[in-house]
Amino acid sequence: MRDDRLEVSVTFDSAKGYISSAPELRTSVVALSLGGLRRRIEVALLPDNSMIVLQLDALAERYRLFHQRFFRQPSALAIDPGVSIIDFARLLASVANHTAKEAPGDAERAYRLSLKLRPDENLAHGGLALLLAETGRTREAAREAALALGVLDAFAQRARDRAEDIYPFKSPVRLREALERVVAGA
Repeated sequence: MRDDRLEVSVTFDSAKGYISSAPELRTSVVALSLGGLRRRIEVALLPDNSMIVLQLDALAERYRLFHQRFFRQPSALAIDPGVSIIDFARLLASVANHTAKEAPGDAERAYRLSLKLRPDENLAHGGLALLLAETGRTREAAREAALALGVLDAFAQRARDRAEDIYPFKSPVRLREALERVVAGA
């Protein structure tokens, strides 16, 4: 804590909601909304009167924006439906990337829905390819990997301007290497 400020790291889990962590908290605090999370943190810290500052990671921030756009302002879809669909497809792919290990079935559904919403220029092809390869569906994985490699070059150009989730890979180069191994293995 610094100057009566408590900085709390926040991430998002599709099954649990927002999850906070800070050294001052004994355990993680979980809530479905950021307001609920803040209230639970305040209760956990009683009688401490610190100002709580939530530091959202990229996934939590993306979900917050999605929630704000689609649930609080559904009319935002009418303003620019193309952008809204792209954001939603990106969110689904990001959630799938983060849940692929624990819930491969849910991740596959999220990847496929993301690809339905945005079939071209979608890195969900890469995540789906790797997931299919891990589950032994090599022919389908190779087809998705080939599509993903086609998308990857355009992504590398865009990545200079903005961050796009390719978790668990640290760079497009590492993702390309993994996808090339999938194609070669089929």
